[in-house]
Amino acid sequence: MPINSASGASCQINLLQPSPSAGSPSIRTPCEEYDHQTTLDPTTGAIQEMVTIQSQQASPFGILIDIKPTAYSSLKQQQQQQQQHPTNPPQSSTHDHQSVIIPEDYACKIILDGIEVGSYQHPKSESYSKKHITRIVAADGLTIQALQFAKLNLVDPDDYDDDNHQSLVSTDPIDRICEDETVIKALGTIQIDVFRCTLVAQPRCITTATTTIVPPVKPPTVTSNQMKFSERSKKARLSTSAGLAQQETPRDPPSEMRWHYQSIDPFPFLQFIFKYKPRSILESEGILFAQPAPTVEFKPDPQNQIRSEQSSSINNHHYCNSRNDELEAHDHKRVQVEDDHGRVEDKKPKIIDLTGLDDL
Repeated sequence: MPINSASGASCQINLLQPSPSAGSPSIRTPCEEYDHQTTLDPTTGAIQEMVTIQSQQASPFGILIDIKPTAYSSLKQQQQQQQQHPTNPPQSSTHDHQSVIIPEDYACKIILDGIEVGSYQHPKSESYSKKHITRIVAADGLTIQALQFAKLNLVDPDDYDDDNHQSLVSTDPIDRICEDETVIKALGTIQIDVFRCTLVAQPRCITTATTTIVPPVKPPTVTSNQMKFSERSKKARLSTSAGLAQQETPRDPPSEMRWHYQSIDPFPFLQFIFKYKPRSILESEGILFAQPAPTVEFKPDPQNQIRSEQSSSINNHHYCNSRNDELEAHDHKRVQVEDDHGRVEDKKPKIIDLTGLDDL
């Protein structure tokens, strides 16, 4: 997980799988992280911790955030020391460290593909600094939406109007191509912005002498999971979006109290940015090695194997008979050769009478 060394803050994306046991929490699988970089936002001055992860086409996920109450003071103290002593920052004493480092309240805004979907309030009074976020709760507390990776919905732009990008066969407002440049540029990004703030606890429903004021009911947030994108866009290579699932009703009633912002800084002091990409892009960028082609194990048909063995046996039999005939013929010729030259025959020499020639 990307960790900010100065503040000790960290963040992690976990894939969620259903537990085999009923009633047990989901199984968390941390996403593999690559290419960790630490940069500085030139506009806001926020520290940015960026990593790349492999995207998943259809999977709920969670965001594990660990923000120490002293994160802001620790980070600012280190920055001041680096500015005063850029080459050799001095080591602060324990007394100085305690006098400068103070706890703060924080707000973590969650931004999926350029769309802010919710925020998490972390008061300094909480002793446990870790929070695993899997769902976004509506302001009224009556509905929830789970964080979810989904397949990017790509469409042919020829099927949509050129002027308003609305579908030619549907009047549903959601059935249109997204032309929001903020969303298109941010596709493939999960971002958590950490702000310093001051929190106060207030009742969720405020009751007065005459009426009860409840938080306004807002329509569900439309994220990139519900949007359509042109298949000709450069972002079409991503194949995955990160957004919210459909609304559900929570099993537990909403809490009576909720945190409100008394004040909040205009800019975040820390950002965690996750760039999610499919494996094909990670391989083309040299971040991951290409996977070897799977080996296919050939299992012959037993009947074909039996017929093959029988055919092989017959061929071997014919070959052996032919070879024996050849050897016998060859041996027979060899014996004949020995009979002609190797053995002395039991015959008398033929005598030719040449005496008559003298009389001629």
